[in-house]
Amino acid sequence: MVRRGLRDDPATRSAAQITDYSRAKTPQLAAGDQITTFARIVREAGEVSSKGEVRFMASAGAVVPVQISISGLVLSAPGSLCAVITDLREQKRNQELLTSQALERTRRAEAEAGQRRIANILESITDSFLAMNRDWRVTDVNQRLAAILGKTRDELIGKCFGKCLRRA
Repeated sequence: MVRRGLRDDPATRSAAQITDYSRAKTPQLAAGDQITTFARIVREAGEVSSKGEVRFMASAGAVVPVQISISGLVLSAPGSLCAVITDLREQKRNQELLTSQALERTRRAEAEAGQRRIANILESITDSFLAMNRDWRVTDVNQRLAAILGKTRDELIGKCFGKCLRRA
């Protein structure tokens, strides 16, 4: 049996393609515990199929997350392995997008809940309440003051304070 060198291995070619390296240069694992993780995946593949995520350094210096799946080939020579390398960049981008959308929904829900709590407090007080912006436009008013003025809240909000005092 003729053994191919590491650079001729299909998995190495796949990793080189994902990381934009030429076939002449072997892709490098990113810093950190990547070598330990990679070694664990290869070691476990001798017993059963194994997969895990590691990060390669791309030729431009960017980190490329990949999933490596390795399993032993039963019908081949002893010690033969089959490796599949999957680029996870798009999955990671989608995952980040989903996470940020969920965070945005959570923050929006919290802000709306806070506004409802404030509105409930303002409606529960027995005094009249009015909030205006710098242009003297009504930004909030409770039902008590709206009733005194003989108008609805919707008729008052957004209007100039002086026009709110005029009777129809």
